[in-house]
Amino acid sequence: MEKKINWKLYFVFFILILLLTLNVSSMNSSNYNISSIVVSGGGSNITSANYETESTLGEITGNIASGLYKQFLGFWYASLNRFVPNILTVYPNSTGGESYESIKTVNVSITEPNNQTFNITYANNSAVIIRWFVDTTENKTFQNLTQFNWTGNYTQERSYLILVNISNYADNAGSDYQYWNLTVNNSNTAPTIELLSPSNGNSTTDRTPTFVYNGTDNEGDILVYNINITCIGGCSADNRFESNYSGGENYTPSTDFAYLYDNNYYYNWSVKACENQTTDLLCSDWSVAWTINISSLINITLVNNFINFGSMNLGDSKNTSDDSINPFALRNDGNALTNISINATQLWTSVSQPSEYFKGKARSYAGNASWANTTWFNLPPITGLEILVNRLNYANNADSITIDILLTVPGAEKPENKTSTVNFQSSLAE
Repeated sequence: MEKKINWKLYFVFFILILLLTLNVSSMNSSNYNISSIVVSGGGSNITSANYETESTLGEITGNIASGLYKQFLGFWYASLNRFVPNILTVYPNSTGGESYESIKTVNVSITEPNNQTFNITYANNSAVIIRWFVDTTENKTFQNLTQFNWTGNYTQERSYLILVNISNYADNAGSDYQYWNLTVNNSNTAPTIELLSPSNGNSTTDRTPTFVYNGTDNEGDILVYNINITCIGGCSADNRFESNYSGGENYTPSTDFAYLYDNNYYYNWSVKACENQTTDLLCSDWSVAWTINISSLINITLVNNFINFGSMNLGDSKNTSDDSINPFALRNDGNALTNISINATQLWTSVSQPSEYFKGKARSYAGNASWANTTWFNLPPITGLEILVNRLNYANNADSITIDILLTVPGAEKPENKTSTVNFQSSLAE
């Protein structure tokens, strides 16, 4: 009686094991079936169409090799093991070549601005996803490519972690990988310089022109500039040189250029760019020298250009020196020291010019000119000139002078309106 009970328990346990074993995915090629009759209908071969079973073992998807079929208690079933892709070769490897080694992080060193390629080959390439990362950030440009291209420049100095991950699934289940530790070393190069303006051969009336240039450093180093301005034509006293100028990429002289193209003088200018905070302190070559011509601008303005003496009787005398009558006021609006000469058209009909009846003079010139005729003199006729002022300044607040006029009515002059045009002639005084 006890033996029968044990046999029944054993038989039940065997059935449970059998049922558990049969609970696997169903087989593909349109589902394999197995029954107690191995081949039904008298088929001579064992094809999928001839398999039958009363219990479906499960569906098999994908490529199932015969080595994955397993047998239990006379039943065949398939394992769902997937093929994990594996990397066969990497480039560069630890020696710089292309092969596979057990080292999962390869050290690579390059110097700016060099490029670097990384590539792999792999096996089990069905439905493979390849992803490339730089410092944990995916570069999707190279997704599913076996080669990654590092493009170099002069601003990349540091270390980067390059990762390639290859898998059968987007969630990286069943994957292989390779790391490269890329070190980009600094390559210090000399800066370059380019002149921009004024253009070569430029002619200007600006005696303090702004020179513009462009210094470029591949590594972005801070630059200073050496600026050389040379006067040509025997005027070296006005040469200018600025060393380690840190005012940026434009330079304006603090004082006027002293020599003018009117007198056959001109200037050459060139610039050199230098690093200011590196160990090397590299400098560019001197730029090719460009020429600039500084020409004079002669331009005087009569601030007050009209004098009205009103009514006068024979023998009367009036002048502007006490400001009861506004005098002439003259200003140098040019860019150069200027000489001023004067003459006038005929005023009186009873006497000819020059005469004591029509006179002029300059007022004080201190700081405004090198000399001026400050005593009364007879105004010359239109056919002549009298020097009035020498080297009238052009600097603001020191560029003006006042001109007084004196009239005396001759005793034989006919009573009528009298008019004269007073001319001021300017000329270069440098």
